[in-house]
Amino acid sequence: MVASCLPTTGAWRGPLGATADVALYRSPVRLRPRGRAGHSGPGPLGGRRRHGLLPMPSGHEKSQSSCPCVDGTWRVVNETVTLVGLRGGAGATWAVVPDGANPADATVTVDHNGSAPLANPSLGLTVQYSGVEIDTLSIPPAEMNASSGTWTGKAVSGSVIATTTIGGKSTTKPLPFDPGVTFSGTWTCQGDAMKDSYAGVGETNTLTRIGG
Repeated sequence: MVASCLPTTGAWRGPLGATADVALYRSPVRLRPRGRAGHSGPGPLGGRRRHGLLPMPSGHEKSQSSCPCVDGTWRVVNETVTLVGLRGGAGATWAVVPDGANPADATVTVDHNGSAPLANPSLGLTVQYSGVEIDTLSIPPAEMNASSGTWTGKAVSGSVIATTTIGGKSTTKPLPFDPGVTFSGTWTCQGDAMKDSYAGVGETNTLTRIGG
């Protein structure tokens, strides 16, 4: 998955509106939602509407001399969306594959299948996602070997279904997707731990490396 970077020698929702709108306030790289007023914009890499180290690597720890730390395969440990008080989403995976010509750019495939729902117990609200979305991700070349920085992304394709349940009533519908929409955020990454944030809806993803 990171062959293009190798070899290396050293050391990536305001008050709730209508119930049907809740699922649109997603980030990750993610689908960009349409806001409650019909505005099309990024959700949370981020986005919904759903990525240095200098020491020599050891074991499966990723070297940072030629690849950004965010490259690789990751599993979501926790996702929070402060705008609507949602938390959960464990088990979704992110595959961050660097561009062969420019390792500062990558394709990010987010697979929600089998992930836990996001929930706000005080509201009796859950949102369950399924499906896959694909985005591109870029970090500034100057941050290639850093342990934190900024990212910009662009939506490529997506087919994600959201089942929103509140008060015991469930609604299932596809999330709207806007190819080409751009979004941005921040990241921290060291070894097998990464945190990705998108300020638009207060979304933060905590991830652990499972490959690459």
